[in-house]
Amino acid sequence: MPFGIPILVLGDSHYDKRERPFYRTWTRETIEEWRRGDYHYNIYVRIAGVFGGEWPTQERRDEVYNSIIFYNYVQESAGTGAGQSPTNEMYQNAASAFGEILKLCKPGLVLVLGNRLWNAISKEITPPMKRGPAIALADGRIRPSLLYERNDGATLLFGIHHPSCRGGWPYEAWTPWVQAACKKAVEVT
Repeated sequence: MPFGIPILVLGDSHYDKRERPFYRTWTRETIEEWRRGDYHYNIYVRIAGVFGGEWPTQERRDEVYNSIIFYNYVQESAGTGAGQSPTNEMYQNAASAFGEILKLCKPGLVLVLGNRLWNAISKEITPPMKRGPAIALADGRIRPSLLYERNDGATLLFGIHHPSCRGGWPYEAWTPWVQAACKKAVEVT
């Protein structure tokens, strides 16, 4: 574990211009297509970059993706193009599967990508989820976290802006937050 803790990176949902039906191995195949260079998905490069604060080399990308779990919360296509949001029903339908992933994978940190997903997850906090410790930077800025408690430990959830958000996404600006969240996750899990 190069980050000191098992990490699950939580994406929002899939969309696919090819309009193929959702299937069980979609996420894994999408990432493998990107790693082979079949498709150019900047989101996956930015995710790898946020852990080191710089544009990642191919070697670094492979290191990151061999060290984390990537999972999309909504387990169905949200549409055929970027900017299409999952429905409230899609988010509600995804909650139990996400709970199963947390129990099965036991990550120390879940890095939640995007305000929309963060708001959907933190909208109704009920056990085993509760408010977690604040994540703070040296300059005094703080952001909230959530804590998912299991019988055998806990998982810290922390949200950052989505890597494909409009207006640009300075991954290096989010690196200190991710590092602080990793450090806090080590302390609380």
